[in-house]
Amino acid sequence: MIPAGSIVEVKLKQKGSSTIRGRLGPITDAGFEVQIAKSGKVSSEKVAFTEVKSVKAKKGMSTSTKALIAVGVVFAVCGVFVAILGATGRLSN
Repeated sequence: MIPAGSIVEVKLKQKGSSTIRGRLGPITDAGFEVQIAKSGKVSSEKVAFTEVKSVKAKKGMSTSTKALIAVGVVFAVCGVFVAILGATGRLSN
């Protein structure tokens, strides 16, 4: 079961608008809502279970990507710290 609030990709049986991407909204016995953000506005689209071909939950960033970002932030902070010490003359003997 995919929890409400998850980012999903819904493929529909009809060929016209075959894929909807957005945040999973309220779920009922007949279907569910997908909240879609476009041009700074959020709209909701109701989807009946009978119209759905498949639903996939989209994952966020992988653990390795998050680790690389954290290492980059640490190096950036260290670089700023060294630059400040060098500018104030505390880095030289």
